[in-house]
Amino acid sequence: MSEVNQTNQDESTSKVEVIMPSAIVDIKMSTGYYQKVQAIVAFLVKGKTNEEMQSAHTQIKEQNITEDWVNHYETILILCREFETRAGEQGFIQAVTLDEAKKLMGEAED
Repeated sequence: MSEVNQTNQDESTSKVEVIMPSAIVDIKMSTGYYQKVQAIVAFLVKGKTNEEMQSAHTQIKEQNITEDWVNHYETILILCREFETRAGEQGFIQAVTLDEAKKLMGEAED
């Protein structure tokens, strides 16, 4: 029994690093990484019906999320929106044709 108490005591006095809940961390993200985040969005919605997507957007809009996947979907959408906002503020967004966009994203058929 003293061995269990010793273990509990060690756990309560040992220290771990945590990010403070009030922290707002400024990180840089490349477009390549952003594309990976967009792939997560596509993965989350893959196979979802129009009705499921409409329900998800309603849940997010009303902040009454009842499905786990919708909670994660909202989190990723917030990250995407923040990246897009910052990209615009920093002058990294330009209007291009669909063909030009495909070439920029490496999706063009040569």
